[in-house]
Amino acid sequence: MIRIKDLREYFESLVERTNGIYSVTLVTVDKDMSYALRQMQREEFPALFIVVPSSDDNSDYPDSVAETSQCLLFLLDRSDNQRRTPIRVLEDTQETVEALKQNLREDAARPCHFMSGLRNLSTNPETGLYSDYCGWSVSFNIEGR
Repeated sequence: MIRIKDLREYFESLVERTNGIYSVTLVTVDKDMSYALRQMQREEFPALFIVVPSSDDNSDYPDSVAETSQCLLFLLDRSDNQRRTPIRVLEDTQETVEALKQNLREDAARPCHFMSGLRNLSTNPETGLYSDYCGWSVSFNIEGR
């Protein structure tokens, strides 16, 4: 299982290396994300939300622990049907989510980095989250031993 502190610190540093993301928030459930969104200021968007990952134990033997963590990120910005439609938000944030994924891939190529177990990277458009937020979800697995 990935240490939550390591995950938070990693994504804080990743946001510093990725243009177009202005805040990062670690959440456990969608209620946390809803609360965080209501508290955020306009200049904090686009915002990255990291859901604390779940983990599956794939171990065959107790002395050979192998776990896979399922990770989920949301890159969100605010939409407004009169001035900024959901499609426009997707267009505006697509380059940023691609840069974020490229940084994930580069870190996965680094030996001994916890991201080196990156597998099954998937990106999906998200519209109408909490009625006014749109962007992208990025899910992936991290296989660890």
